[in-house]
Amino acid sequence: MKRELPKANEVWRHFKNKLYLIVSIATHSETREPYVVYKALYDDYADYIRPLDMFMSETDKVKYLSLIHISEPTRRTPI
Repeated sequence: MKRELPKANEVWRHFKNKLYLIVSIATHSETREPYVVYKALYDDYADYIRPLDMFMSETDKVKYLSLIHISEPTRRTPI
């Protein structure tokens, strides 16, 4: 099943139940690889980047049996 790609201003829930704001999808200037730029919505509100394919990868369902992967959006409207 193909999942929707993240979009700016969406809030996504990590499989460990933390919330993140998608800031943008950026492109590496040399490799042209897409990256997700996102902000933690807890603790110090740090900014992070991760390659898009890694961000969208499946979670180990054996290790994290009943948890939701970060790729499941919780809200699709800007906050």
